[in-house]
Amino acid sequence: MSDREKIVNETLAIVIEREGIKDAEVIIRPLVTDTVNYTSTLYVITVKSLGSEDLELFAKVACVGEEIRRDMAFGEIYGRERLVYGEISKIYDRIQSQSDIAENEKFVFSKFYASGDGYLQETLILENLAARGYTTYNRFVSVTWEYASAAIRELAKLHALSYAFAERDPEGFDRTMKNAMHPFDGCEGNMFQLYKNTEAIALEAAPHESREKLRDFFVRESSVEKFYKNFMPSRRPVLRNYEGLLYSNFMHKDKGWKIGKIMVDYQTLHSGSAITDLLFFITCGTDGAFRRRHYKQLIDHYYEAFADFLKKLGLDSNKLYPKEEFHDDLKESLPFGLLMAALALPMVLVEANNAPTFQADAKLSNFVAKPNEEFRRRFREFIDDYVEWGVI
Repeated sequence: MSDREKIVNETLAIVIEREGIKDAEVIIRPLVTDTVNYTSTLYVITVKSLGSEDLELFAKVACVGEEIRRDMAFGEIYGRERLVYGEISKIYDRIQSQSDIAENEKFVFSKFYASGDGYLQETLILENLAARGYTTYNRFVSVTWEYASAAIRELAKLHALSYAFAERDPEGFDRTMKNAMHPFDGCEGNMFQLYKNTEAIALEAAPHESREKLRDFFVRESSVEKFYKNFMPSRRPVLRNYEGLLYSNFMHKDKGWKIGKIMVDYQTLHSGSAITDLLFFITCGTDGAFRRRHYKQLIDHYYEAFADFLKKLGLDSNKLYPKEEFHDDLKESLPFGLLMAALALPMVLVEANNAPTFQADAKLSNFVAKPNEEFRRRFREFIDDYVEWGVI
């Protein structure tokens, strides 16, 4: 049994006791996927007991080494997830119940069972959604409209619930916001250096005729101050979660007439701009063909879903976040989408065997994902779009 499996067993003992399971037989298996898990080692668990249904669980154990934690304050991300499942999920569930949101329209959290907060041993145990038929999307394939519209609808609900939290309990919201500052707060310089390491890769991937424009764009937009401005809210902050929008962190299930989706990763939840979440999804999930057909439609769909869910929560989007302000913020933040394409796309699209690691003695200076042809294709399509949109 590996050290991390022993850690899982320790936290699992809490679950077994809470659930009152007698004579439990436990099966723990490493979760093998085609995704890249930079911050956690994943396991699926089956707990068997005579006369009872099997309990199907999912566990994640921290795998970020000490040097990366020091350079990037990465230890904070595990506390964020405990904050979500231990506190925020209960607040949001209560708000939805008080607002009489129908069960099939609620923003749903994966069922939480237990967590451990030991240093270098942070652990989270949740229900195993795969046992209920949920799956992840192929990260090497651009999203379909059906998938994208379902994901963006859930994102809009998450943001609307943040507004409702602030309206109903301003003091509680402010306290939560203080506990959910950007996870890299205080490490901006190191995070920016990580971004700068990717600029050369982005320039190499760009079509020759666009490289000078892209180089000028990087000079103009990629200062530490501008880079971090995009993570901060220009108006009211929301609790946002850009990493949760990655394919591997958003599980879906085809329910015939619609796609049901549940976000399962909240390690990057922090106070910030809702626009950045929207741009991050578009950056990491869509290609040029999708954007030509659906970009404006997706933007409109987000705001309509946001306004509709606010209304269900008894709030008015015209007072809290008018459509005109939303479009102004989107226009101002649009350059950030291309910066994120340079930084995030290589990490999202890298083959698992070429992925860098945050584990053990890994150093931030060596954290550069090896680009592949899918990254080059998508990044060139982003450049074409940003030229057409007049951003570069």
